[in-house]
Amino acid sequence: MINTIAEQLYQAYSKGEKLPIPSTQANIDEPTAYQIQKIYAQLRAAQGGIAGYKAAMTNPAARARFGVDKPLAASLYNNGVLANNTVLKRTDYHNLVLETELVFFAECDIKAPFSNVGELRAQFKTVAPGIEIASANFAEGSPTGNDMICVNTNSTQVIVGQPHSVETLDLNKLPIKFYHNGELVGQGTGADALECQWKCLLWLINKVLALGYTIRKGDIFFTGALGQVLPGNIGQYRADFAELGSLEFTLQ
Repeated sequence: MINTIAEQLYQAYSKGEKLPIPSTQANIDEPTAYQIQKIYAQLRAAQGGIAGYKAAMTNPAARARFGVDKPLAASLYNNGVLANNTVLKRTDYHNLVLETELVFFAECDIKAPFSNVGELRAQFKTVAPGIEIASANFAEGSPTGNDMICVNTNSTQVIVGQPHSVETLDLNKLPIKFYHNGELVGQGTGADALECQWKCLLWLINKVLALGYTIRKGDIFFTGALGQVLPGNIGQYRADFAELGSLEFTLQ
């Protein structure tokens, strides 16, 4: 059943068809959903591999919408990592949403979970601005949190900016402003992800390890939406991350 559902999701994705909602086919609990996710993500990443991992539903409103009581973890694809000032076609996406996030970088292989934030911070010295570009194409229905796990929480593409030292930064107070065609459309702070960037990263790292993944030097970690999750519309976008600089991209 696990392999069958993962293959069905991948085939639908490959053909540009709507993704079947897994929970309409079987009773799927969280461990099963993560098993399906791993196979589906490996199929999606076959051309380029896994770039890293992301936390999803790191705020209460998003969790309430899907009936979950904790964040979700998912993989990021190497072939989905984009540079700043990229140009994208809106017609390449379904139900496109955009999120401003912070990005951390593994500076060495990580094989064991961290017991506290202090241990974690000793291993993560840099942070960068990031934007997640997520495209969902579910069939008609109401996907559950476990359905979202199965489809790798709609992981599609990410824009990663230049890394900066975290030494003098208070990441939780970092202000973020998101502009569309020069108009402010979203804003938030680093604390929007589980109320603390470091606690969110700690949860994500330990969850990824618990799922059986190997964290390697250079892997990237997106820690969840900061401010509003916005629909992707045609136009020019700029996200300002205070001391971390800005990111820009265009949707045509």
